[in-house]
Amino acid sequence: MLSIANDFPPLSTLAAPRPAANRGDFSGALDAARELDDAAAERARDAANQLVASAFIAPLLAEVRASASKNSLFHGGRAEEAFGQQLDTILADGIAASANFNLGDAVAGRLTGGKVDARG
Repeated sequence: MLSIANDFPPLSTLAAPRPAANRGDFSGALDAARELDDAAAERARDAANQLVASAFIAPLLAEVRASASKNSLFHGGRAEEAFGQQLDTILADGIAASANFNLGDAVAGRLTGGKVDARG
């Protein structure tokens, strides 16, 4: 007969309480979780920049591309139609990540409770 009970760790090791930060209570653990190191702040900033690029800038660029006149001088032909969305995505990522466009930093700061500062 096959026994599966030996394959799992005892429940007491899974449910062991974790020590909370400094004050030893839930609010201390919550405060410790809110403290972001530099790598976490950079990940939050990158995620916010991706959000801003895909939700705000890329649709704006797509609308500008759709409303532009398609005369022979400025129209890229079938290549523009095929790859225009990819170009918009790359341009949106570049705009969102630029130091002069701080909307991503504002979103990251708002989502992390002000723990991510704007780049200066």
